[in-house]
Amino acid sequence: MNMTLTFYIMDRLSQAGFYEGMTRILVTGATGKTGTHVTRQLRAKGIEVLEANRSRGFDWSDESTWDTFLSDVDVAYIAHPDITVPEAEDDLRRFGKAAVARGVRRLVLLSARPEIKGEQAITTSEAEWTIVGPGWFNENFTLAGFAEAVRRGRLALPLGDVTEPFVAAADIAAVAVAALTEDGHRGRKYKLTGPRALSFAEAAAAITAAGRPVTYVPLSPGEFIEEFTADGGSRADAEHHITIAAMSMGGEFTAVSPDVEQVLGRPAIDFADWAKAQDWS
Repeated sequence: MNMTLTFYIMDRLSQAGFYEGMTRILVTGATGKTGTHVTRQLRAKGIEVLEANRSRGFDWSDESTWDTFLSDVDVAYIAHPDITVPEAEDDLRRFGKAAVARGVRRLVLLSARPEIKGEQAITTSEAEWTIVGPGWFNENFTLAGFAEAVRRGRLALPLGDVTEPFVAAADIAAVAVAALTEDGHRGRKYKLTGPRALSFAEAAAAITAAGRPVTYVPLSPGEFIEEFTADGGSRADAEHHITIAAMSMGGEFTAVSPDVEQVLGRPAIDFADWAKAQDWS
C-alpha cells in the first residue's frame, strides 16, 4: 500500500472516530512551559502519553535518539527548544519526515508569533498538521524571561508603554490538546493570545495586586544594554532582546486573537486572574 493511500485511509478512520480512546501521543518538551500542561491535560482525558525530553534520552541534535519515541505513536506534539534559531528548520524537517515514515499521522507544532520559517518543515510534511502560534506567555513572569526581575521587584525593559495580549500556557496547551485529539483542526494556523492587551506597567500592577510587589521601569535600548551587561549578560543577548523589543514596539504582537475562545468555547484566561492563581511566595 502506498503512503498516500495509507494516510487517506487513516484520515477517514479518524473522521469516523476510530482513534477515539486508542491514541498514543508523543509530547516533546514534556517538562517545558506548555509540554507540562499538554501532558497533564491529555492524561486527564485518559490518553496514553509518551514524554520526550533530554532526561529521557531525547535529543533534537541526535536523530538516532528519535526512534524509541516514534515507535507505536499516532500523534505528536512538537515543542522545539528554540524554534527561532536557524537549525530549528532542519531539525523540524528531519523530525517530520522521520515521524511520517514511522506511521505518525498527525503533528501539532508549537510555533510563535509572528510566523516562523520553521513552520514550513511541518506544513509541507505528509502528515495532518496544525500550528499553534502563541504570543508572549504569562509564564515569562514566573518561569523564565522576566521571572528574576519580578522576584527582585523591578521589571526594567525597553518596551515603553507597548501593550501585549499575554497568554496562559494552560490555554496554549488546551488548544494543542484539541488539535491533537479532535477533528476539525487539520491545516489550521492558530494565533493564540489572552483576551486583552496590557502594558507592562499594567501587568506589573496585576502581579502586585496578586501579592508580589513589582514596579515596571521603561528603559531606552542603550540603558537596557548597559543594565543587562552590568548584570552579567552578554551584549549579544542584550541586542537580541532589543530586536524582539523593537518588533513589539512596532505593534507586531499587539492584536488580540479570537482563536483560543473559538477553539475552546470559552474565553481565554485573563492575565489578572492568572496572576491571582500563582504562588508568589
